[in-house]
Amino acid sequence: MTDRPGGPEQEPRLEQKASLLGWWSALPDFILASQFLLMWIDPRILGARFLPLFVGLMVAEFIVIHSSVILGNVVLGSAEKRAKATTILALGGFYTLFFLGICLAVGEWYYLFGFWLMIGNRLLGVMLGQAPDGQEREFIQRGWAATTIFYLLGVFLTLFLPLPRLGITDEIQLQYSLPGEGEWVDNPHRAIAFGFFYYSMVGWSEISAHRWFATTKISSQKQRSTS
Repeated sequence: MTDRPGGPEQEPRLEQKASLLGWWSALPDFILASQFLLMWIDPRILGARFLPLFVGLMVAEFIVIHSSVILGNVVLGSAEKRAKATTILALGGFYTLFFLGICLAVGEWYYLFGFWLMIGNRLLGVMLGQAPDGQEREFIQRGWAATTIFYLLGVFLTLFLPLPRLGITDEIQLQYSLPGEGEWVDNPHRAIAFGFFYYSMVGWSEISAHRWFATTKISSQKQRSTS
């Protein structure tokens, strides 16, 4: 007699597959975190001229968080393929126009490439099939909540905690000045430290498919019901 699909013997295989997919999904985030760490330690390792790009990517990430959850829900929607493709193209065109304006303002085109690269990174877990069948939408919602929490927490910590400049010296900052105004423009090492913190935390969360958020949410609901 053989075990039916989804039986006890298959559960370890499913868990092993989910763990492997989690690591694959987290890999780009850990790579990004390492790049931000290198830029923080010594910008000359990757090229100090890319300092404005790294700062700009952290500004773009806020829009990526917003756009990826919308695009992900469209992909998982029940609409016909043609309607999905039309919606995705329309949304993609809107966000592309936004970043096209940034590229024209700063005179650099790699922001546009970086934006779509980050969109792909945010949707990687969905494309790899990291979530079990029927739980894809919950997976997207957990990912959106987790990245939002990490983003807001990272901004708060890196703006108010004393952080060393490390390799981002006054000389490098003056040589590769950033357009605009604000704390990250005046102190780019804070934006770089934020990138290291943010992508490290997102990568850690991706490994477990952001299940820690679901556990935290269930625990808080139980506490409210018993109080």
